Amino acid sequence: MTFNRRQAILASCLAFFGFGHRPVRAASQASDSDFLELNNRLSFPTSMFKQRWDIVKFDAMLSTPEGAKRLQGVLLKTSDDVVGLSAFCTICPHEICQVEFVADTERYRAISDTVVGQPLFVCPCHFSLFDPTRQGEVIDGPALRGLYAFAFEVAENEILVTGIEAKVLELLS
Repeated sequence: MTFNRRQAILASCLAFFGFGHRPVRAASQASDSDFLELNNRLSFPTSMFKQRWDIVKFDAMLSTPEGAKRLQGVLLKTSDDVVGLSAFCTICPHEICQVEFVADTERYRAISDTVVGQPLFVCPCHFSLFDPTRQGEVIDGPALRGLYAFAFEVAENEILVTGIEAKVLELLS
């Protein structure tokens, strides 16, 4: 049985139990006070993001009551204009798997009719799909919320990642 066939069978089973083809659910719209400061502020030159879908992976450290936690994230350009930058934690909010940035999403049409003709973040564990052009909101699958957002600032020729959405602590504890 091929991997794509297994995905289609899993999607059928999930749909049977009510997990497939859910309506779009909004990602958290956090305010500045809803972010925790990172232990290590990360700096990236704006020149790294020249065209749409340019992406940079990074590791950030966060102090928690249980100790320091390493969070993997991505900074990417989601549109052609200047403000089209987004930063997401790549931990799936469903079961703490690492989501993957998938540029060719055609194979996911067998799982979801909500797949758009653009790159998505996909959880390989339970196939939650997240839209990077809509603040990482979940568009299908068992995840109940969108990806956690990193706070960042753009100043002159630099992008500075400074914090993480505070609700990530619920997932990490």
